[in-house]
Amino acid sequence: MENMFSVKINLSTKELEIVGSQEFIEEKFDKYLYLLHSEFPSLEKDDSKRAKTPTKKNGFPVSFGEYINSFPNDQISDIDRFLIGASFVQEQNEGNTFKTMEVSSLLKEFGIKISNPSDVRARNVTKKHIFKQSGNDYKLSVKGQEYLRSLKE
Repeated sequence: MENMFSVKINLSTKELEIVGSQEFIEEKFDKYLYLLHSEFPSLEKDDSKRAKTPTKKNGFPVSFGEYINSFPNDQISDIDRFLIGASFVQEQNEGNTFKTMEVSSLLKEFGIKISNPSDVRARNVTKKHIFKQSGNDYKLSVKGQEYLRSLKE
């Protein structure tokens, strides 16, 4: 009996399964591969055409987890973590500002608990890393942005 081979591709339940001899699979697979490329253009073999990790403006990753992990964990305090969260929230917001509650919620979502976010925010204001824009809106200062860059070095 011939050796039987099997190829199964799911791509979120648009499934394709081919079972048969090696020649049969090669013949059918080439035909279906064309269909897959037309349905999913990101399957191009050329890596330069593949989607890179999505980024928002100024090179910020879309994912906060990816962003905070770009900082050395052993060197950052709660004050720094708040500032990192604030910079991420600010980049995601249309008005380029952030609120303490937004930063606190983001950090909690990623398992980072800051006991008194208002106090940590006030310490960042004292250090002139952030400043009050209007109402409950705050913004990172140039000094705060430079400080975050220095944390990565």
